[in-house]
Amino acid sequence: MATKLDKTLKREISVGGQAYIITLSPEELLITLKGHRKGKSLRWKDLIGDEAALATALNASLGIFEKQQAASDRASDGRKRPKKKREAGARNGSPKP
Repeated sequence: MATKLDKTLKREISVGGQAYIITLSPEELLITLKGHRKGKSLRWKDLIGDEAALATALNASLGIFEKQQAASDRASDGRKRPKKKREAGARNGSPKP
């Protein structure tokens, strides 16, 4: 006999060396990159219902993790933008009188 899902359950998985958090709740399935808050959710009704809606939802979700991973890579590579050089004597964007 299976246990009824009556509260949220979180688990970590690794896919291709990338860590994800899978959250199962009575309302939905949520997949997020580890360390991030936003992810892709699928309501159980949508997952179980029409297969065309499922295929559309899954295809739409593919871009979310690629964008999050690219942003995470940029933030963690340690490089900073070069600072713009200001003119000598210029302060707050206005020239010195």
